[in-house]
Order: sequence, then C-alpha cells, then structure tokens
Amino acid sequence: MTKKCPKCGKENETVASFCANCGYSFNSEFNKGENSDNLSITFERNGSKSTIRLPSLKVILAVIALILIMGLLAFSLNGHDVSSNDGGNITLIKEKINGYASNYDNKTSYSYYVEGVLKNLPRDIHEYDLRTTFYDEDGKFMYEDQGYLKFIKEYSDKSEPTILASCYSDDLRNLSYVELELRDPNGDIVFNKTLDYDMDKMDLSGLKVSD
Repeated sequence: MTKKCPKCGKENETVASFCANCGYSFNSEFNKGENSDNLSITFERNGSKSTIRLPSLKVILAVIALILIMGLLAFSLNGHDVSSNDGGNITLIKEKINGYASNYDNKTSYSYYVEGVLKNLPRDIHEYDLRTTFYDEDGKFMYEDQGYLKFIKEYSDKSEPTILASCYSDDLRNLSYVELELRDPNGDIVFNKTLDYDMDKMDLSGLKVSD
C-alpha cells in the first residue's frame, strides 16, 4: 500500500515519514504552521529526499536581536569603568609611607608622605575626592591633604608610583598612621585604606650637624 503526498502528489510507502519527492512530513504535528515563515533545507541522498526543519524566521531574528543587545551592554560596561560606582576594584599597590628632615637657612622642617599606585581608578576622575589624613602617636589629627587625582591617575595607569599625599611640620612629630579615603561624586566612600607609619624609617640625614 502507498500514501499520496498532499503537497506534491507523489505516492509514498505507507511507513514513510517524509515524502521522497518534496520532503513533506506526514507527521501532522510537525506540519503545523506549514504555511508560516518556517525555514527548511531539503537534500537528496541515495535517491531519496530529506528535509530538515529550521526554527521560524521570527525566532532566528529574535535570537540575533538578543545577541546584539547583550553585545551592546557588554560594550557599554567596558566603556564605563564599573569601579566608578562601587569602587570594589580600586586597590593600592607599591605603597610606601616615609618621611625625611631637611635644613635650609638654619631652619629645620619635617616632611611626611604617602607614595603608591592606585589601580582601577574610574575613567572620569574629575568629581572624585581623595583625602589623606595624618595622625600622631596619640591618634590625634595632624593634617589632611587633598590629592591631585588627575595627576595620580596618569601615573597609576602606567603602574608608576607617585606621591598620593604629604604633610609638613616645623617640629618632629611621631606619626602613627595615615588614612586614605576616596569618595565618588555622590560622596560615597569607594576606597579606604589605613597605613601604619614606622618612625624608625624616618630619614633624618638632612639635619644640619652642629659644630
């Protein structure tokens, strides 16, 4: 016995799932939407034809659109440093906290400074604020310095250490620790670091030796 293909009229074996001539599927569920925008590929092998059904054109376009949207989103995130929002990636490396004494025109002064590299700073650093506070051995406030972030970022992007903050005193002060704090344009703290100071590393070689 045979069965006739409703699409091209060719007689096929009763057990055939597809028409040997046009590839029409005798499965009624498979043929739902036969006249829709479904795509198919028909190929011939050993004298018989087979058809592979592809997703509808609408589905393919939807997938392409989704891929494009995800690509644009990834590009947008890459073009805008996410660390500018939460600062979770900002780190301090190559840090060095030190000080020295100098003597000029019989006047002695003492300098304390913090040096290092701030990695992963946001691209637009214009409205960010870096504050560095120096504390003495009793934990009392000594001085607060506002870092020049544009200059710091230029060096940090090249991983070259630069002065992040400094303070000066006419008297030798026993520095205890230094606190660095970076705030975003909303005033939120996105980076905070406390560094202990070792007075034994204070360079006093610049003091004038009395005769």
